[in-house]
Amino acid sequence: MTRSASLHAIAAGQLLKQVRAASRLQLLGLSSDAIEALGPGKKQGATTNVPAPIAGVVTERLANVGLNVDQATKLFTVVDLSTVWVVANLYERDFSRVRVGTEAAITSSARPDLTLHGRVSYIDPQVSADTRTAKVRIEVPNTSGDLRLGMFADVVVAGASGASAPRVPRNAVQNVGDRTVVYLANPKDPGKFVEREVRLGQTSGEQVEVVSGVQPGDIVVTTGSFFVRAERERLGLRPATNPQGARPSSSSDGRSSESAQTAKVIVTEQGYEPAKVTLRAGTPARITFVRTTDKTCGTEVVFPSLNIKRALPLNQPIVIEFTPAKPGDIAFDCGMNMLHGTVVVQ
Repeated sequence: MTRSASLHAIAAGQLLKQVRAASRLQLLGLSSDAIEALGPGKKQGATTNVPAPIAGVVTERLANVGLNVDQATKLFTVVDLSTVWVVANLYERDFSRVRVGTEAAITSSARPDLTLHGRVSYIDPQVSADTRTAKVRIEVPNTSGDLRLGMFADVVVAGASGASAPRVPRNAVQNVGDRTVVYLANPKDPGKFVEREVRLGQTSGEQVEVVSGVQPGDIVVTTGSFFVRAERERLGLRPATNPQGARPSSSSDGRSSESAQTAKVIVTEQGYEPAKVTLRAGTPARITFVRTTDKTCGTEVVFPSLNIKRALPLNQPIVIEFTPAKPGDIAFDCGMNMLHGTVVVQ
């Protein structure tokens, strides 16, 4: 090869490297003018502008000064909040009335005076076995930025029955044996209260939906709910011992009158964790069950010998209270009798 040919080969190689470098810079978002400014003999700046692909709000920053990055490095997360998704629960009775494209009105506790309007863009084909609802997605213009990520909102869908279920504070709900109850004030007899069994729906913050048992306008005891429950048992208005010998016992603050022994059982895809709980005989017990997955048949827990059966809503702690009367084993299982656990009483 002659010297002239060698020089041409070297120049071609350098040109190819420059083209490759320019291509990589273009992938990073640099304009042609910016790349030209980095050429040989040109003054090089200390900073480079990398434009965002969309306009929006930065919700996550992973890049810091001095960080070495490549094309796969995530620098920032930019979210366009000009249009947002609101995910709501649609009752089974309203499935025939709501379609993709149906109008919806959205309000929030942050701006109760403001009503935003959107349309249903998606309806989940799956129905929750616990609440008998399906998820719907509503696209809402949010040019003023009043709706933010993670906010709770109230949704009214055109064509739906509009009979939204009442909501009560979570501390108003009491577990009595295998029942879930609230206490209502008697408007005709001040100072008197009525125990009402309820069925719960979705939990939203500190509020829980009551699917049945109360009506809009009912006066529900909230902070003093524990006091009412304890007073009913003290007056003998409800037996404190069930036929199987499990004795729920509460004081005025809602805790066991003795120092209660506690345990926690998580319901996972593998079953109960732990599947064996050890308790002492004669001491009030509180076992908290939390179902953490939908991929399980353990949507309820049953204590056959105690005549206790409770639904386990997803990610909602459910407390089972009883006093083990004597040493021995107390079995518990799921409603389908496929998951099994044991309380060992010593």
